[in-house]
Amino acid sequence: MNIYNIAVFSGSSGSDWSKVSSYDASAGTQENMVFMNNLNIDYTGADSSPQGYSTVDGSGTATESTVFGGTLADASDASVTGGGPCVSTGCEVNIMTSTNCADEDGCVGYYDDMGFHGWDGGMKMFVTKVQMPTGSTVNLPAIWMLNAQVVRASQYGCNCRGSGSVGGCGELDVAEVIETNTAQDKVSTHYYFYDGSVSPGGDNYAARPTDSVVTYVTIYDNSGEGVVKIIEIGGDDFDFSVDSISADTVSTWLSASVENLLS
Repeated sequence: MNIYNIAVFSGSSGSDWSKVSSYDASAGTQENMVFMNNLNIDYTGADSSPQGYSTVDGSGTATESTVFGGTLADASDASVTGGGPCVSTGCEVNIMTSTNCADEDGCVGYYDDMGFHGWDGGMKMFVTKVQMPTGSTVNLPAIWMLNAQVVRASQYGCNCRGSGSVGGCGELDVAEVIETNTAQDKVSTHYYFYDGSVSPGGDNYAARPTDSVVTYVTIYDNSGEGVVKIIEIGGDDFDFSVDSISADTVSTWLSASVENLLS
């Protein structure tokens, strides 16, 4: 998967949404953002999570925060049982703010020296410009979001599937090529929420951006009854250099119709 740009915005009711974090692959820059993975594994039994700074390609652990190179490779050998990211599955990174838990009165739940804050607040937006070329092995790219407590602790210890407290801790899959889509030509959007419910009516599907670049806009807005909205726009339809997005633009996106490609 190719990741070209990421921008995170924070909002308040009736006001413009302000950019708080960004990543630009072509410029080699990232602001208030660290790329991490789960390859910092300590087999000595020490009380630590597997979180660590990611190398430029996500294949290993770096000694300091490193600017991500923009590409996540497919699995190198899918036949290896339990090989993990970059071996039996595609390479993975998870993205947090640059604020370490120890620098700001700690974080809720477990964290170690590699614990970082996520993006809090009930009104926030994640804009991602990506492409999902056809892979040669597993070929299942995905973009998803988890509660920061899950990432800091154990990634899949309680995220969604009936583990932990009732319903787990929540997971939003923004655009995921799933195994049941045998043609691997669509991305699905679904969630597993805190109360154990899943996406009403099943998944939403859209064409996989295999040969083209697209931009996904993921909006969380709790100013009214509460809504999570994901829309797809063209790869060049969003200006990642802007510092803010008007409330009117966000309102237009929130009211956009939904097309579901079920076949």
